[in-house]
Amino acid sequence: MELLPALSVCNTFSEVYDLPFNPRLLIYLSHRPGHPPFQAPQGIAGMYDDADVKGVLPKNVDPWWYGKTNGNVFQGVMMGSYYNKYRKYCETLTAMDRDIVRLLDKIDEMGLRGNTVVIYMDGESLVPIFQNPKAQGRKAFLMEFWRYYPENTPSYLGVRTDRYKYIEFERGRNPWLFDLEMDPKELNNLYGKPEGEKALSELKALLEGLKIKRIGSNLKN
Repeated sequence: MELLPALSVCNTFSEVYDLPFNPRLLIYLSHRPGHPPFQAPQGIAGMYDDADVKGVLPKNVDPWWYGKTNGNVFQGVMMGSYYNKYRKYCETLTAMDRDIVRLLDKIDEMGLRGNTVVIYMDGESLVPIFQNPKAQGRKAFLMEFWRYYPENTPSYLGVRTDRYKYIEFERGRNPWLFDLEMDPKELNNLYGKPEGEKALSELKALLEGLKIKRIGSNLKN
């Protein structure tokens, strides 16, 4: 099946923009997420079938996430060759990139680049920044994962800042704390180490604040 979300958006964009009253437009495009089950449209599906991706699985792969046996993975709906799943993941991201380019090209084609704002949304209102360009954006982002059958991966909540990532698990393991500036591959857990103590109190406070906001948001909904 051919999935063309951006093409449909572009066609609708052109039709509405050609109306005589020249409306102001807000277009929302929600693309297929980059997680299993992976789907890619014709022309992209299969494009990485021959790609050599055997170097992508790190030697320190977390056994709680991947029950690796002879290059296979058993993680919920991700069952089978890890390398084939990674190829499908790459297809999904390529499809998303193509559709974003398609939409931006349409904006250029219509001569609207100078009068268009493109936003990659992440769940929080940008109105304060629109009202005041000097307003500060987010300082931290909440990370969430829920355990679901048949997976054994524990649920966790975490916080991500420009420099650090801090994660607390529901059970079974100590927290993780990574300095993303010094350790972008997240190989050195600083939790319980002197160099991690400097940032830990602030990260814990940020996480607790995000948890409270999350509860308040859920109550409103």
